[in-house]
Amino acid sequence: MSASRVRYDLTIYKGRDFSMNVYFKQLSGDPVNLAGWTGKAQARESVEQTSTLLFDFVVTVADAANGKVVVTVNDTKTNIVANMGHWDLLMTDGSGYDDSYIIGIVNLIPVPTVK
Repeated sequence: MSASRVRYDLTIYKGRDFSMNVYFKQLSGDPVNLAGWTGKAQARESVEQTSTLLFDFVVTVADAANGKVVVTVNDTKTNIVANMGHWDLLMTDGSGYDDSYIIGIVNLIPVPTVK
């Protein structure tokens, strides 16, 4: 896939579920067919791969024909001490080629309401 890489910062409320849809599109605007693709995303203290892992996201190719990926993390994983981290979305095609298409900062914000 010939795609642009983008920076996208996230705001996640501590102790809350988070879900985001990502759509991969060609420069023409047509969707990228993600059949056979997999994804992985992590939040870490810094951009270094050896830094402390804050949490893993679940990455699901939800609609391959339309280039739709869903990135989620549940409330137990977001209920952490850290207030900030870094994340990226790594996608791997059926041949094994992989690349990070999105990278950014994760802001973890406390909220007052108790569940």
